[in-house]
Amino acid sequence: MEPERRRGALHPSEAVITFAALDGVPPDKQFAIGSVCFSSPPGELDVTVARLNEPFALKTAVPLAPVLPVRGSETSLRIIGHPSGRGLSFSVNRLLDHEAPRVHYRTATEGGSSGSPVFTQDWNLIAVHHEGGSAMPRLNGEGGTYEANEGIWIRPICEAVHKALP
Repeated sequence: MEPERRRGALHPSEAVITFAALDGVPPDKQFAIGSVCFSSPPGELDVTVARLNEPFALKTAVPLAPVLPVRGSETSLRIIGHPSGRGLSFSVNRLLDHEAPRVHYRTATEGGSSGSPVFTQDWNLIAVHHEGGSAMPRLNGEGGTYEANEGIWIRPICEAVHKALP
């Protein structure tokens, strides 16, 4: 028996994936989900990793940020996504704080941005966008809330996926 879906969530059989800006893949080529390899609930890592129905080779891998930036630094972060399935959106934003596995930043995102990659200013993948709000609880034992967006650090995601795969 399949678990109940969250409101607004796609079933893997409903998902259509395209790579509009990936070298070697026609922008109108549509892929489907072949199988789900790993899934984590929204209250944890909030990510699903899937295999596509047909393979293709990337020319280069997306580099991962080796560490989280220094807390309190004026680090810029970048988000690329398709909010609510619309056209490609790009924003530059500022790191606010982090406490593994959560990374807080200030940027203009909207509903449907979850799953968007969050990059450092050097284009290293640092997180996957998770949520945002005007009353996000502060990290590191600081009381109160603030306006922030939250991503899940890519390292714990990679570790969980590696543990789950055979």
